[in-house]
Amino acid sequence: MRRRNHYIHRYEGQEGQPLSGIAREHTAAISTTERAEIEERFRDGKINLLSCTTTMEMGVDLGELEAVFCRNVPPGIANYQQRAGRAGRRAQAAPIALMMARSNRYDQAQFNDLRGYLGALPPAPYLTLDNPSFFRRHQVSCLLAGWLDQHLAGHGRIGAPRLRDVLGEDLNEAAEADLKTDLAAWLASDAGIAARAVAERMVSTLPPELRHVGLFAGELTAHTQEEVERWIGDVCAHWRQLNHAYETARAEQNDPGADEQAQMRAGRQMNNRLTDRKRYLDQFLVETLSRAAVIPTYSFPVHAIHLEIVTERGGLAARDDRAPQLGRDAALAIAEYAPGAEVVAGGRIWTSAGIARRARVGPGDAWLEQGYYRICPACRHAETQLDRDAFGQNCPQCDAPVSGRGRKYVKPVGFLTSYADGQGKDPGTTRLRIRPVDEARLLTRARPGDFQRSEIAKVTHFFAPAIAREGGQPGRMLILNRGPQSAGYLWCTKCEHAEPASWDALGGAEIKTRHKNPRTGYPCPAESLRWPVDLAHVFETDLRGIRINQPVPAFSELPTAEEQRDARDGFLRTLAEALRLAAADILATDPRDLRATVELPDRVPFVILSDSVPGGAGYCQRLLDDPRCSARVLLGRAITILDCPRGPKCEASCVQCLNHYSNQFYWDQFNRHPVREWLCALLAE
Repeated sequence: MRRRNHYIHRYEGQEGQPLSGIAREHTAAISTTERAEIEERFRDGKINLLSCTTTMEMGVDLGELEAVFCRNVPPGIANYQQRAGRAGRRAQAAPIALMMARSNRYDQAQFNDLRGYLGALPPAPYLTLDNPSFFRRHQVSCLLAGWLDQHLAGHGRIGAPRLRDVLGEDLNEAAEADLKTDLAAWLASDAGIAARAVAERMVSTLPPELRHVGLFAGELTAHTQEEVERWIGDVCAHWRQLNHAYETARAEQNDPGADEQAQMRAGRQMNNRLTDRKRYLDQFLVETLSRAAVIPTYSFPVHAIHLEIVTERGGLAARDDRAPQLGRDAALAIAEYAPGAEVVAGGRIWTSAGIARRARVGPGDAWLEQGYYRICPACRHAETQLDRDAFGQNCPQCDAPVSGRGRKYVKPVGFLTSYADGQGKDPGTTRLRIRPVDEARLLTRARPGDFQRSEIAKVTHFFAPAIAREGGQPGRMLILNRGPQSAGYLWCTKCEHAEPASWDALGGAEIKTRHKNPRTGYPCPAESLRWPVDLAHVFETDLRGIRINQPVPAFSELPTAEEQRDARDGFLRTLAEALRLAAADILATDPRDLRATVELPDRVPFVILSDSVPGGAGYCQRLLDDPRCSARVLLGRAITILDCPRGPKCEASCVQCLNHYSNQFYWDQFNRHPVREWLCALLAE
């Protein structure tokens, strides 16, 4: 057999000795230069083993690749086909694709039904070219460029323009009105009309059947004015909110009747707000325009967060173009790059040591959005405020009384490693695993007038777009990382060091801890840390709220209140996931393209489905408004999912019905039977 087996013969080589395995990393974390060199050396045979992430799903052709080994079961059959398909692309003999099922629940479930997994069909790619919003952003950018040129003419500062360079230093009501008047005048000028002609010519590049998405003449001018004025209004309103907090703190500090401690506290708040106001205007113009969807967001990573690898004392990050480039979507980065987390890149293990205050580009500290949040214990709705004392006594969603103080959050611009650990660590057999972020929670308030009726009497719904029109409200979601012990992170006020907090710190207790400045490696003068913060990602996206006006079961037959609460939570989670999977099925998309959360106002479920992509992808917009995705169709498809084809063999849930790669965290909570009965009773009325 040793003589006849092709792979044993290749393994032992010409001299009867096993060949050496020369392995290298191939991930998005390594630099472009190094990755290109590794690919070239692999094609030449100087490297014969690559350890890859999902970069191999992106169509990279590595030549005569003979074997692929998947160290887990890929999330879906499309992922598996992309990875396995890397081997044998040159039609060489007998390529191998080997897959290992790990001990986690998803891998084992697919291993036990491997024929079903391999026999599944990948979803057909869906792309709509009939997208007026996207095309019109390109048209708006043509006109906006001309208006910005006028404002920046003769501007002496070098580098990308900031908000202050265009809008000014004082964004009060009068300044906002002047900016809008100036915009309207420029759009009516010869320069504005010439820029509009350029935007109109873009329409001719579209196929005839799609030219209706473009705008012309007065319609284009009015649309541009509306979009840019919306951006101006949002920026000015936020600046005035910061300025109001500054003026309020200054008035408290100057109050002769206040005691010394109150005046000192007001002084600190005044200085903080003054700094916030300055940093807010230091934001790059293009980033704020991209986040507001005034211009196309493609190629602008406005929702990415980086982990800086600090190798130079006092420097921003490694300047070597071969240093790892660690960046993730903010929803993942606030957990994967959080202080204390370990990241493997460039053949080393890097430990996050702090929350960055400096901007990645340009001098000085970056604008960091901070505030306070609280979650209603009755309905689970999330609410944010700039100051802790700004919360009302009742929940704005369900009007239930809410006690307790809000918790502080910060939206990080980045994280950093420590100079003291500038070379990283040798990879071992294990590394520290991170605590996953909380589910995305709804920040948008669902007002009674926002709901529409459906063809089912007890089902109403509302839609909130990522970009709201005048008088509307955007779809806004909140994702939190509350730390490994759910107590947040202690963040030094003198340097950028941060570390996971314990429950002892939640009340503001002084925690003695000596640490080093991550930038310099020198001991920080601060000897204690107080007041932990949670890490947050707030983003706008398309969302669809579905309210089913039928009380959920009380589960009163269970003996204890705790068991009843757990059963109710499992019911709500099962309902939300059934609707998410049903929506993905109807829309012919991957379930990972949608998120689901649920609130419980007045004991009736309020399920919120949202597009996973910040800015929205158009999925939730089609739900319930399109007859093919009506409420009856959606609930009917959810019942079909809950009616597992395995029948009695499926006790609560399985991969044939509810269990999906994207919801492994909730598998223990699922119970399809009570939700199926509840939905069937709803549709039968």
